Amino acid sequence: MGIKSFVTLRKDGESWADAAARHTEALEYEILDRGIRYLYLGQCSFGLEDYDSAIKYFQKAIDSNLGKVKQEEAWRRLGDCYKVTEKTAEAIEAYMQAVEILAPIIEKEKRETGGFPTKHSKYLAFSFRSIGQCAEKQGDYQLAANSYGVQLRLETDAGFIDRAKKDIARCNNLLAGHGPRGGSPPGLAA
Repeated sequence: MGIKSFVTLRKDGESWADAAARHTEALEYEILDRGIRYLYLGQCSFGLEDYDSAIKYFQKAIDSNLGKVKQEEAWRRLGDCYKVTEKTAEAIEAYMQAVEILAPIIEKEKRETGGFPTKHSKYLAFSFRSIGQCAEKQGDYQLAANSYGVQLRLETDAGFIDRAKKDIARCNNLLAGHGPRGGSPPGLAA
């Protein structure tokens, strides 16, 4: 098996289980940074719906020496694991960690591109949408509405823009009936 076969998350037609076995084998050889390998094993475990293993691997990836962008991805994917397992408080915390890492990167990129959205903007928008969804499940409609509002400012896809507007309206209606609760997500400069 050549080095190139270890580098991709999942080859065309490869099952999640086969990809996981390939990445586990690669850990023995340390061909690729171990943090990336743990990130990939977490993604394979998530694809296999083995969320406990995915959480373990994403946490190992976070604890490794990943670069900022991959560190953000590990936090965001850890949030996804907590979200699908209904651990909404842990999910919100993981997504907020991802936001704290990625927000300054995007601000720098926006300055360099004259304010145009960057390739990382969609990941930040996704994290804010996920924070909003988890906050809604907890009944924290203020945090949800604020998160959807930040998502709306970041979003470039028309379908997601419409969805964010509907999410904000729904949360505002719920706030009107339940009163304000919660707080504000970490945000970006306007």
